Amino acid sequence: MFPIRRTVVIHGVAKVHRIEEDTEVNCLRCGRPFRISRVNIFRYEGEDDMQEVLCPKCGYSCAVLYYFDQAESK
Repeated sequence: MFPIRRTVVIHGVAKVHRIEEDTEVNCLRCGRPFRISRVNIFRYEGEDDMQEVLCPKCGYSCAVLYYFDQAESK
Protein backbone atom coordinates (compact mmCIF):
# COMPACT_ATOMS: atom_id res chain seq x y z
CA MET A 1 0.00 0.00 0.00
CA PHE A 2 2.77 2.48 0.82
CA PRO A 3 4.39 4.41 -0.64
CA ILE A 4 1.46 5.70 -2.69
CA ARG A 5 2.61 6.71 -6.18
CA ARG A 6 0.51 8.35 -8.87
CA THR A 7 1.45 9.86 -12.20
CA VAL A 8 -0.47 13.07 -12.80
CA VAL A 9 -0.49 14.63 -16.28
CA ILE A 10 -1.14 18.38 -16.48
CA HIS A 11 -0.99 20.14 -19.85
CA GLY A 12 0.81 17.13 -21.34
CA VAL A 13 3.53 17.05 -18.68
CA ALA A 14 3.66 13.93 -16.51
CA LYS A 15 4.84 14.16 -12.91
CA VAL A 16 5.15 11.28 -10.46
CA HIS A 17 3.85 12.09 -6.98
CA ARG A 18 4.59 10.06 -3.86
CA ILE A 19 3.33 9.87 -0.28
CA GLU A 20 5.02 7.79 2.39
CA GLU A 21 3.26 6.27 5.38
CA ASP A 22 3.05 8.60 8.42
CA THR A 23 3.34 11.75 6.28
CA GLU A 24 1.79 14.66 8.16
CA VAL A 25 -0.74 16.77 6.26
CA ASN A 26 -3.46 19.27 7.14
CA CYS A 27 -7.10 18.38 6.51
CA LEU A 28 -8.52 20.20 3.52
CA ARG A 29 -11.77 20.92 5.40
CA CYS A 30 -10.93 21.54 9.08
CA GLY A 31 -7.23 22.42 8.63
CA ARG A 32 -6.05 20.29 11.55
CA PRO A 33 -2.90 18.18 11.12
CA PHE A 34 -2.95 14.38 10.93
CA ARG A 35 -0.77 11.60 9.58
CA ILE A 36 -1.68 9.56 6.52
CA SER A 37 -1.49 5.91 7.52
CA ARG A 38 -3.04 2.49 6.86
CA VAL A 39 -5.79 3.42 9.32
CA ASN A 40 -7.17 6.38 7.36
CA ILE A 41 -6.61 5.49 3.70
CA PHE A 42 -9.00 3.31 1.75
CA ARG A 43 -10.66 2.56 -1.60
CA TYR A 44 -14.37 2.35 -2.24
CA GLU A 45 -15.53 -1.07 -3.43
CA GLY A 46 -16.14 -1.07 -7.18
CA GLU A 47 -14.64 2.38 -7.77
CA ASP A 48 -11.46 3.26 -9.65
CA ASP A 49 -8.14 2.62 -7.99
CA MET A 50 -7.80 6.10 -6.45
CA GLN A 51 -7.20 5.96 -2.72
CA GLU A 52 -9.29 8.14 -0.41
CA VAL A 53 -7.90 9.81 2.72
CA LEU A 54 -10.13 10.18 5.79
CA CYS A 55 -9.43 12.96 8.29
CA PRO A 56 -9.57 11.38 11.76
CA LYS A 57 -10.52 14.74 13.30
CA CYS A 58 -13.60 15.77 11.26
CA GLY A 59 -14.37 12.73 9.10
CA TYR A 60 -13.87 14.50 5.75
CA SER A 61 -12.63 12.21 2.96
CA CYS A 62 -11.23 13.04 -0.46
CA ALA A 63 -8.91 11.61 -3.09
CA VAL A 64 -5.28 11.23 -2.08
CA LEU A 65 -4.17 13.34 -5.04
CA TYR A 66 -5.33 16.49 -3.22
CA TYR A 67 -2.68 15.84 -0.55
CA PHE A 68 0.33 15.33 -2.83
CA ASP A 69 1.43 18.98 -2.79
CA GLN A 70 1.32 19.13 1.02
CA ALA A 71 3.18 15.84 1.40
CA GLU A 72 5.92 16.79 -1.02
CA SER A 73 6.51 20.23 0.49
CA LYS A 74 7.26 18.81 3.98
